[in-house]
Amino acid sequence: MTTADAHRAILAVWRIEQPRLITSLARMLRDVPLSEDLTQEALLATLERWPVIGVPEKPGAWLMRAPRAGRWIICVAAGCLSASTR
Repeated sequence: MTTADAHRAILAVWRIEQPRLITSLARMLRDVPLSEDLTQEALLATLERWPVIGVPEKPGAWLMRAPRAGRWIICVAAGCLSASTR
């Protein structure tokens, strides 16, 4: 897969998954701005990794895991989540 092919695939998946990702994260975190930030970080991770590893079998699930593996862990450690969302 070329970089251009990966970027086309990312754009197609992103158009479908971005609203779902923001909504799911906002529901979990109860913080829309943080959810939007984490979604953008997921896009950056996607742009870095998918041209190298290829498009995953379940791209939506991959996108949902990216924020959880990154800043979400930092956010939990810093105490920015309410007790009800942990």
